Amino acid sequence: TGLILLTNDGTMVNKLLRASEQKQKEYLVSTDRRATDAQVRQLASGVVITTVAQRDGRSKSLTAPTLPCVVERPLASHTLSHLRAPDPNLLRFVLQEGRNRQIRRMC
Repeated sequence: TGLILLTNDGTMVNKLLRASEQKQKEYLVSTDRRATDAQVRQLASGVVITTVAQRDGRSKSLTAPTLPCVVERPLASHTLSHLRAPDPNLLRFVLQEGRNRQIRRMC
């Protein structure tokens, strides 16, 4: 579930998505197995991820740590259905930065 915003308003896009605007981005992530408390703490403190940058037809690997973020197990009120117990494989991330596929690479 998510929001798709279609616009040709570049100013609005920059206000919403650019890191310099320091907007928080919240994600509910379902994992294939329950993360341990140690893994949740490690994700929250920041992890090192590698991305590949393309420039002038050449690929270059960039490795850097992510900024610390909020990672928690959501309460029932944060899940999609208020009638069900919280999913043990669900994590809530709140990021300050937004690297390409950051959540996928962190998990």
